[in-house]
Amino acid sequence: MAVNSQRSFRKKSALSALLSPKNTDRKRVLKAGFLSSEAVYLIKHWNSYTHLKPLRLKGNSQGYIIQEQPKYIRKFNRYLVDLQKGRLYRTKKDVYSKFVRVPSLQQLKKVIDNYALMATSEYTDNYECFTRRYIHEIFYSPFSPPIKDKFDINSYRYRYPLLYLLNTSPQPLYETVPKVRTKYPSLVKNIVAIITKNSKEPLSNRGYNTVARCASLAMATLSKEVSQEQLCNVLPSLPSLIYKASNEKLSVETLYTVVNYKLVPYLVNNRYIIK
Repeated sequence: MAVNSQRSFRKKSALSALLSPKNTDRKRVLKAGFLSSEAVYLIKHWNSYTHLKPLRLKGNSQGYIIQEQPKYIRKFNRYLVDLQKGRLYRTKKDVYSKFVRVPSLQQLKKVIDNYALMATSEYTDNYECFTRRYIHEIFYSPFSPPIKDKFDINSYRYRYPLLYLLNTSPQPLYETVPKVRTKYPSLVKNIVAIITKNSKEPLSNRGYNTVARCASLAMATLSKEVSQEQLCNVLPSLPSLIYKASNEKLSVETLYTVVNYKLVPYLVNNRYIIK
């Protein structure tokens, strides 16, 4: 604890010294610049949603130097500045100018709120395409399908989420989808029970289908990674192990990430399986 405290003190002292008028490197640091308070606020608000891709800010209470941030945060900061100056979409030929505006901080916060809604199975069938993105991709996602009709705001949903959400609100999908049949009904049932434990609302059919798909993925992944004997030993407690692998923050939206990336490392590290 004392070592961490000393490191923190040294880091703050170094930054204070760097910004001192007597320091010859002060101009270099000021030229590099800090993230604006608006950028920091929006990044922290994004991180409040556990199913969105987490962002790592590097810095402390004295500020966050732009050049010390991960690439995706530097991009977000640059896009935010360009947006505020009205030049972000100026050269985009597939963007209709009437959809472009300079939003306030509260409007940008609302965009993140609605983006978090879009990144759920209740609002988007392939919601994983939103949960896998970093924050800068709300401005522009170059790998998304091209705009078919730039005069139709609905066509902006994947490529330009910001413009889409500034001009409309996401609507929940209609509950007309039937439940899929699954080879692992008991596993699916137990995972659903964990997810809905503290919820007053039952899981929708779309949510159930997502769980069924992830349950099949979990079984396929484990079948490749471990022997049949180990799989049989793990299977009875698999729902609770998936829950623990999620740091006890399991939801329909986080389930895919947990099963695909976190489950096997958790089982190996805690010696439930031996590879």
